[in-house]
Amino acid sequence: MPSRQQLQLEFAQRDISFQYAQLCLASNCPLGIYVQLDDDDTHLWHCVIFVSNGPFHGGIFRFDIVFPPTYPTSTPQVYFPPTLLHPLVDPDSGRLLLASRFQAWKPRVNFVTHVLHFVKEVFTEEFLQGLRERAVANTEVWRMFRSHRGLFNKLALQSVALSTAPSSLYDVSGGSGFPNPSIGLNRVQPRSVEGKVGRGAARVDDANGILFTKLDDDEMARLRGEIFGDEKEDEGEPSV
Repeated sequence: MPSRQQLQLEFAQRDISFQYAQLCLASNCPLGIYVQLDDDDTHLWHCVIFVSNGPFHGGIFRFDIVFPPTYPTSTPQVYFPPTLLHPLVDPDSGRLLLASRFQAWKPRVNFVTHVLHFVKEVFTEEFLQGLRERAVANTEVWRMFRSHRGLFNKLALQSVALSTAPSSLYDVSGGSGFPNPSIGLNRVQPRSVEGKVGRGAARVDDANGILFTKLDDDEMARLRGEIFGDEKEDEGEPSV
């Protein structure tokens, strides 16, 4: 007979798989966010957000969602690369502070889609304006936003530049453009890094996350044609 722990793990895996499947609905996955499952760890999702507005406009930030061993009674954790200078991102671990929205995770009330929508929201001007010091993970960056906005904007642009640099976008070595949840997990729950949760995230040198491939001019032209159509057709000329 399966143990209680095994049954809980099986239930969690089914719940995680179900929620991932629900992301195919347009309303469940925010525009500009893409998600893929880890190849080895069912409790780990790799994601990327293309920021379209706010101080971090133009940024392409990878992040990981880690489901703790006690999920679904515990809140999933979100990790960004520590190079992202944001009031809610811990500068050492890259963990996004979720407490301002999810003080306690409620199964069947809270879903991962809510976390994804929250991730998109934290980059907006309106959200940043409403933050209070007691709810932030990086007090220095928050105070900079409140009192030295010009300097904060420069740091935000620096985070954007780092996220879109070729060395970050096309990195396959698991460098600074990738989150590393094992840093934060080692502080809170060391055993989980060796077990199911965070196991994949600990393989920093494997670039364990969403990868981008640089296209040459011909590949880019072909892709543009597939998306926007042949310019000759738009001009009334027959396509070859």
